[in-house]
Amino acid sequence: MLELDAWLLAFLDDGYSSLGSADRLAFSRLLEQDDGMLFAWLTGRADVPEWARGLLDKILNLKADA
Repeated sequence: MLELDAWLLAFLDDGYSSLGSADRLAFSRLLEQDDGMLFAWLTGRADVPEWARGLLDKILNLKADA
């Protein structure tokens, strides 16, 4: 899914280095998720689990600032 790749690569380039250890662990866990579910979370089509909310907010805020 190209959109998902673009989101995550942009975050790796511009936001990952500022993450703390808990968010880095959440990012690793996020990458283990099904692409369709991850895309649904990022587009607001599915409820985001508690463990991923803060990180997805950071990813989405970075995209909004671009």
